[in-house]
Amino acid sequence: MKSITETVTSLFSDMSKSEQAVASYFLDHVQDFTLNTLDSVADSIGVSTTSVIRFCRRVGFAGYKDFQNHLRTEVNIHLTLPELFSRMNTLPDTDTLLQQVLQDGIGNIEKTFAEMPPNALENAAGAVYSAKRVFTIGLRESLALAHYTYTRLATARGNTQILDVGYNGMVEQALDLTEEDVVIFFLFHRYTTQSLKVLPFIKAQGAKVILITSSPYNTLEKYADIILPCHVTTQGIKNSSLAPLCIADYFCNAVALLNKDVTDERMAKIERTLKSEHVLGS
Repeated sequence: MKSITETVTSLFSDMSKSEQAVASYFLDHVQDFTLNTLDSVADSIGVSTTSVIRFCRRVGFAGYKDFQNHLRTEVNIHLTLPELFSRMNTLPDTDTLLQQVLQDGIGNIEKTFAEMPPNALENAAGAVYSAKRVFTIGLRESLALAHYTYTRLATARGNTQILDVGYNGMVEQALDLTEEDVVIFFLFHRYTTQSLKVLPFIKAQGAKVILITSSPYNTLEKYADIILPCHVTTQGIKNSSLAPLCIADYFCNAVALLNKDVTDERMAKIERTLKSEHVLGS
């Protein structure tokens, strides 16, 4: 799959004069296209907004916003942490930073659920409900997402664990996986290489894999039974975790409703245990 920069370069000679002007500016100022509005980019180049939109369509996108969203994802995958941090210098003050964080987070949630494949969430929740055991796993900061999902699901159903393989090198849990188990795997870019050392191994044990990931994920499809694509792009130094967290919350509530009687009994038992003077000093 070509990157956007490679696509622009390959199509350059076939573009109109105004499109080439936009393309030339883009190749030298990629960051401007990830951060700035359509009007701002057009003013910087000295062309009309229509010319910028035509350029975006020429390289395969519906318009400027579509182009910008895909570019942000691509740039975030390849930028180093220092480069991500230096990009934040374009935000003039803390109020602007807060607004950007809120805008990024809300936008990621909206885009994730608007673009979710039909029935994907329902099918995933059904698989989690039906599984004999459920494991959650994530590498690097995705470990926090795996732990969060574990704490949610452990309230709604039993036999839920965090899968340690890949994080601390323990393979024993994974060797015991069966076709009756479900593994919820959080995989977000910059860490695809590490995860691909673990994901095929888990899939080979026969467990059903629910992969929560960001695009591009075409190379990962063969290792997953269900893919739940997430938008996680931000203008900050780390991905936004709001959309994956929403999916974890959905799983918790969906499984509770599917397993209503058992969940009700389980939560009552949890509540009684927590109130016991022998647990947590309460």
